[in-house]
Amino acid sequence: NADIRLLMIATKGVGYDLLFAKGQEKLHVEVKGVSGREIDFNLTPKEFKCAKEDARWRVLVITNALTAPSAALFKGRELLERAKIEATQYRVMV
Repeated sequence: NADIRLLMIATKGVGYDLLFAKGQEKLHVEVKGVSGREIDFNLTPKEFKCAKEDARWRVLVITNALTAPSAALFKGRELLERAKIEATQYRVMV
């Protein structure tokens, strides 16, 4: 859509990759690519926080990224309500 503009490609850990604008409305978009057809990916702690707290945050998941790409877009709260979330790492400092 010509009305949607890419304003920024995030280079510092802000919790999303791309900042888009349509008029005054802005979207923070995190992009995840997976090789298979299952939507299964990791979120960083900042991305997870944005999903919970930022109403403008979205995740764009590209499945079959290497063969026949297909896209799905989720709002943060929608993702957290629908998805099975499990911890895969713990930080230990002694």
